Amino acid sequence: MRETTPNLDLPYLRQAQAQKHITHNDALTRLDAITQLVLVDDLVDTPEDAADGDCFIVSAGAGGAWSGKDGKIAVRQDGAWLFLSPREGWRAYFPGDHDMKIFAEGQWQSIVLPSHASVGTLGINATADNTNRLCVSAPATLFNHAGSDHRLTINRQASADTAAVVFQTDWLGHAEIGLAGSSRLALKVSPDGTNWFTALDVSLAGVVDQPNRPLVSATLSIGAYVPPNDSQIGFDTILFSQGGFTLGSAAPGSGIGNRLIVPADGFYAINLRLRTSASSGHHVTVLRNESIALASLTGQANDQNCVNCLAQLVTGDSLTIGFSGASTIDFSPENLDLEVYLI
Repeated sequence: MRETTPNLDLPYLRQAQAQKHITHNDALTRLDAITQLVLVDDLVDTPEDAADGDCFIVSAGAGGAWSGKDGKIAVRQDGAWLFLSPREGWRAYFPGDHDMKIFAEGQWQSIVLPSHASVGTLGINATADNTNRLCVSAPATLFNHAGSDHRLTINRQASADTAAVVFQTDWLGHAEIGLAGSSRLALKVSPDGTNWFTALDVSLAGVVDQPNRPLVSATLSIGAYVPPNDSQIGFDTILFSQGGFTLGSAAPGSGIGNRLIVPADGFYAINLRLRTSASSGHHVTVLRNESIALASLTGQANDQNCVNCLAQLVTGDSLTIGFSGASTIDFSPENLDLEVYLI
């Protein structure tokens, strides 16, 4: 008859055995260590501060009380050491590595997931849920090729749905790129996670649009008019605009038309076109904030005049047109406009 159990090597009580409690307690001690096994560390030197119930792996070359016990499990109990031999298939938790391992082929190995596993949710250092079924919390995530190419696919059910990547700060969305409700590729940004603006919009033919790029064509629709010498005029009609250009307060001095207000910082291309029907000589200037000359032209009667320039403007700047000399200007959409666009 065997003296110990075949799997956990627990001692049996023998018939008519004296002091049965000793054998029974020894079996309980072994069972207490092996069940829900936690291996605190893998050591060569015997730890001095081990508490009762602590379990360790005896590393090769150990000495002292652990001499000759290489590979065994050392269990601290009542100030002494009990040594257990791990069996194939034993599982243990390693708190130092936050890892569950299995004893196989003579060593403790991390439990490897099957090569073709299917799980409902997976959290890597994070908690997955029914919406975020794959959740990763890490300094970086790497997707590498396996031989040559590597392609990441985001598929949606229908063109009215969304397939996109969102970039957030403290869980507040600030940028999104992908297919959002159409088959056009869009790059959108948001200052607050609620209001979104499309910076780039790409058609299936590869045509790129910038629907919020600041640009405007403005005119003054008052017909033929002789601006007073050293006066300024503004605009009363926006022929086309995007990106936030607006008409502000009345032009200084003459009060004719309104200042054109710049919506965003940047470098702008500016083009002024006008026609004079009578002139003894005139000088026309595009002005920033009523006083800074950006571009000027000089002309004579019946001239179609154009001038263009590049200028650095900031949000809230105003644009007006200054006049000197004596000339009759045809203030109409066909003969006068100021075009401004962010480059």
